[in-house]
Amino acid sequence: MTIEIYFGGWRVGESDDHRRLKVEIIAEVLRSLHYSWKDRKAATPYGLEKHLGLQGKRLKDLLAELRRIGLVDDRLRPTERGYAYLQDFENRVKPFLEKYDLSKHGAARSRKHSRT
Repeated sequence: MTIEIYFGGWRVGESDDHRRLKVEIIAEVLRSLHYSWKDRKAATPYGLEKHLGLQGKRLKDLLAELRRIGLVDDRLRPTERGYAYLQDFENRVKPFLEKYDLSKHGAARSRKHSRT
């Protein structure tokens, strides 16, 4: 069975091939930006593209959206709102996605446990 989830016109996930959902991609982008700045390295779209495996235009559009909604600033630093997103994702969204095998990582983990 294939489930496609759409957010604002983005095709963000299919259960059969375990693509990342948009909410997961946003969390990965924010996390990657946090660690870039923590390591005192300015984050760049090229670095994100390589690290996260996102195509240039899609990443550019996503970064523009994250700026527009206030999750990152113009220097690609996560904002206070961005950190709140990460906290909510880790504490609420990720457990929900894993519970219902909607997460790329949760689905694999559930199948692994069901075999034992």
